[in-house]
Order: sequence, then structure tokens, then C-alpha cells
Amino acid sequence: MSKNNTEFVVHCHQIDNETHWDLMLRVSDVLETWQLPCRPKNWLEKPVTAKKISDHRLKYLTYEGEISNNRGYCRIEMRGTYQILDQNPDNRHILLQTNELEFYLKMKIINNTQWLLEFSETNDE
Repeated sequence: MSKNNTEFVVHCHQIDNETHWDLMLRVSDVLETWQLPCRPKNWLEKPVTAKKISDHRLKYLTYEGEISNNRGYCRIEMRGTYQILDQNPDNRHILLQTNELEFYLKMKIINNTQWLLEFSETNDE
């Protein structure tokens, strides 16, 4: 991993009869986390509204299993590195890379907790 890249992970999180996906970007000693309603294979179809949730501990970069206090089960669906290409307080443009995939992510804040995420296979600036 180069010094300009850092880790990300996507968890499938199941609780009761509901499923969502958590996109986690390592920022220093925490994982900034967004909750998405659809699985990664659907992210390229159209922009996704994501909910910014509390930061997670770094252990979730590799953790799979039961979540304490009856908060369900998580499994890793994707992991790799990311590089911030551009950012300001309301927007981020990121390159995400796994062993198999490379895709771009544009993140735009809508309000305090809602973000619009647009994934693409090309760098459309």
C-alpha cells in the first residue's frame, strides 16, 4: 500500500430481517462509516443515498461475525485501498481499488447525515 492510499471495507450487516451495507473508510485511527441500502454490485446503476453513521473501530477492517448487544451479524463483502483525489467540506472524489476492481466514488453531502454517493468505472471529473 502506498503512503497515499489507505484502507476501506464494505460490510454486509444483517439484523433481524433487514440487511444494509456499511462502507467504511479508514481516516487516521477510526473508520468513517456510511450505511447504504443496496449491495455493491448495484452501486454502479444509479446514485445511492447513504446515511452517515458513527465512526467504527479499526477492528472492523477484518472483523466478521456477531455484533455485541444483539446488533446482528456482519461479513466483509469487499475490501481494499482508497485514494482521495479531491475533497472539500461538502464533496469528496475517491478512487477505490480491490484486487479485482477499480472504481471511482463521488460523495456529496446533502445534510448532516445524508450523502449522495455516485460510483463509476471511469474518472468523470
